[in-house]
Amino acid sequence: MNRRTFVALPIIALFSACAPLEMGPQLLCRECAPAMEAGQALEVVVWVGGSDCEYDDRAVVSCGQERFEAEVTCDGAPCQVEVWRDYPLLRDEPELVEGGFMGEDRTLVRIVPEGEGTLGAEVRVRSLVSAEEEVFEVGPTRIGAPDALELSCPRECRAQQDASGDFLVRLELRATLDGQRLALDPAQLEVSGGANPLWSGDSDGYELALRFPEPGTYDVQVRHPAGPVAEYTLTID
Repeated sequence: MNRRTFVALPIIALFSACAPLEMGPQLLCRECAPAMEAGQALEVVVWVGGSDCEYDDRAVVSCGQERFEAEVTCDGAPCQVEVWRDYPLLRDEPELVEGGFMGEDRTLVRIVPEGEGTLGAEVRVRSLVSAEEEVFEVGPTRIGAPDALELSCPRECRAQQDASGDFLVRLELRATLDGQRLALDPAQLEVSGGANPLWSGDSDGYELALRFPEPGTYDVQVRHPAGPVAEYTLTID
């Protein structure tokens, strides 16, 4: 039995380290930020398969019809475990599980912390085909509210004018807790200084798209309910 520890690593780097895949259980961190708010989720993809697996830059697509059993345990903070059995197609509904579950090919596991603390999660996976077993440790992950927000404009703040005449600008927001990248729900953030805020992205960088009616200088502010504020001044010529 092998034991592996996963922390926040770039997805491409994980695939570089794992390809070609060996027969037996594998795990990919899809969202494993070093810190996150309670209610956000650590997301890992579990699969078994051989070197003929097909995958894209986000997840394994196909490894044939393999079956495995898995068990998830949490330490340091209470958590819920959700399982999507047909990831990445997600044709089924998520199922809340108490520890153990069965999976085929690839299964998305969402580990949702329910309280503050430092969460450590263990995912024990055994292939029913090869009988190989792996123990993956995810974390540790600090659970709490952000203590800092930072707004930036990675695209040199070049506004794009659309058919409506509005100017569209995309900013990037990073949230941290004690200097560590933090995953949060951007829908809870209060945005001022621009219209129709639209969020996308993940803890590596949340993208905020804003619309402005005309050229000028605008002060954009993003406020978290816990108190942290990020500000950015941009000029549209």
